[in-house]
This record gives sequence, C-alpha cells and structure tokens, in this order.
Amino acid sequence: MVQAVLEYMGHAGEHADEIAPAVRHGTVNVAQDDVLNMRETSSASSAIMAKLLPAAELQILDEGQNGATKWLFVQNKVGQRGWVAARYVKEP
Repeated sequence: MVQAVLEYMGHAGEHADEIAPAVRHGTVNVAQDDVLNMRETSSASSAIMAKLLPAAELQILDEGQNGATKWLFVQNKVGQRGWVAARYVKEP
C-alpha cells in the first residue's frame, strides 16, 4: 500500500535539483503622454488588447523574437496577459 502511494504521489524532494525560473518584473517605459499597446500576438499588426500607462507594473512571463523585434509576454496588475515590445519595458 505504501509503495502504491509513493508511486502515485512521487517521492518528496526527488526534483530538489530543479530550480524554478526567477520571476521577472518590469515597468512600462514610455513618455508620460503615451501608452504601450498590449497585443494578442508578438506582432505590431496584431490586435490591441489593452493600452498600458507609463510606469505600469508588469510581470514578465515569457519572451520571443519576431524579426528584429524582441517581444515580452506580460501580465498587468489586473491579470490581462499579452505581448509588448521589449524596448518599451524597463527591467530593474
């Protein structure tokens, strides 16, 4: 019985050598009279899902490249997720 439970649940610490990726954060870095478009996909022609205000805080979940542009997949404070051009996000 104990063996069956261990096989089902796994052994504590068996993945202790695996390190979770560090959580990355950033802020929108555009002029005070501008916004950063959060897009559905990593493309400047993709649909705009939200307009992010200057200094808005973001959690960076992933990144990608589309041509010469680096994109970040981010989540804002209200939980919206989408793609933004990395050059407009300042990381600490």
